[in-house]
Order: sequence, then C-alpha cells, then structure tokens
Amino acid sequence: MFFILLIFAVNQHSVLAQNQLSDSSFLAQAMRYRRMIYQNTLADKVRLYNGTDYKEILLRDYDRGQPYFISPEWRKGTIEYEGQRFENVDLLYDLVTDKVLTHQYYTLSKIDLIKEKIASFEIAGHMFIHVSAGDSLSGLLKAGIYDRLEHGDVTLFAQQRKELFEDLSSGRIVQEFRDKNSYFIIKGGQAFEIRRRKDLFTVLSDKKSLIKSELSENRIRFGKQKEKALIVAAKLYNSSK
Repeated sequence: MFFILLIFAVNQHSVLAQNQLSDSSFLAQAMRYRRMIYQNTLADKVRLYNGTDYKEILLRDYDRGQPYFISPEWRKGTIEYEGQRFENVDLLYDLVTDKVLTHQYYTLSKIDLIKEKIASFEIAGHMFIHVSAGDSLSGLLKAGIYDRLEHGDVTLFAQQRKELFEDLSSGRIVQEFRDKNSYFIIKGGQAFEIRRRKDLFTVLSDKKSLIKSELSENRIRFGKQKEKALIVAAKLYNSSK
C-alpha cells in the first residue's frame, strides 16, 4: 500500500513539474511575442518620430477657447509622412502655429512633425492636404495645409486657422483663440477664394437658383454658418452635375 502511494505521489509531482514547465514556456513565448510586436510596431513608426520638440501654448481655466483643431485631446488618425502611410496614430493639429503633432510610442510628449515631409493626414473625418511646390495644386493654391471639405467637379478647401489674442481688461492676461478660416473653390482648373456670399454665387452661377433655394429651405445663413453653407453648396453642385 505504501509503495502504491509513493508511486502516485511521484507521478503527481512529475505532472505538476511538467505543468509548471509548460506554463513557464508558454509565458516566455508570450513575452517574446509581445516584445517582437512592440519592436516591429516601433520600427515601423521610427520615421514618424522624426520631428522636433513642440513648444506648447499653456492653457488656463479662464482662457477662451483652445488652439487645436476641434479639441486639445489626441485623436486617432492616418498620416502620410516621408512617403509612408501610418494608420491609427495619435494626432493633433495646432491651428495657431500651423503645426501637426504626434507623440512617441512610450510618452505623451508632443512632437512637431516636419511639415515638408507631410503629404496628407486625416483626423475626425477631415482630410488635410499639404500643398507644396511641384504639387498639382501648387499653381492654384499657396503652399500650406488645406482641409478638403468636398471633392468633385468643384472641390472645396478650407485653410483652418486660429488667431491668439490677449485680453488685459480683467487685470490678468486672458488668452482668446478666434477662428480665422479661408475658403477656396477649385472649378475648371482655377481657384477662387470665397469671402462673401456674392463670391459663392459668382463662381457657381450656373446653379445659383438651386443653391439659394437649398440654403433657404434649410435655414442656413452664410454670414453665421459660412462653412456649412459652402459644403452644402459644393455638394449640391456636384450631385446635380
């Protein structure tokens, strides 16, 4: 009886040792796999981290607005940088300094990407195009980053910008960020800046009545909803063609 129990104990110990060895081997394998994934991911994005340190505008609770496109929170996006496409990347776009930002894999420190190496980027459903010398649009638009709001027979671009003002009336410096966007329509191989309602109807004169009716029916006022009015007009023009 003692002999049988001894054999059973030895077998149990052997099975336990094998399980521990198996678990240890599995853990080591998982760690190697994680390390490989991390290194491959980092290697893929090393070229994206080729930028400079970003001098951030410090925001206080009493400031009015903020300098970034939509919000100061990181947003997942896609960017074409140095001829390579990077997806699911944290991006920010500073509209005061016209800088596109990301951060390294292991830190949230902001990196100012080199603008000349940016071809395009997409965040929050907006496609931004970098127009530079030699581009197909360089003869139509000044060099810079443009938000392509509509694309077709007429293409609508916005140059999204903000200006920083300092208000001293309260006895302390209050930073205020105001929108200062410019809008351009590309039609028939020409670019037209749209500043007033009149400019829109001059450029899209062949659909003027249709566009006026659409804006009126939807109660879209050009003076207060300029971007929305331009998007509606451009989409309507393209769909009616």
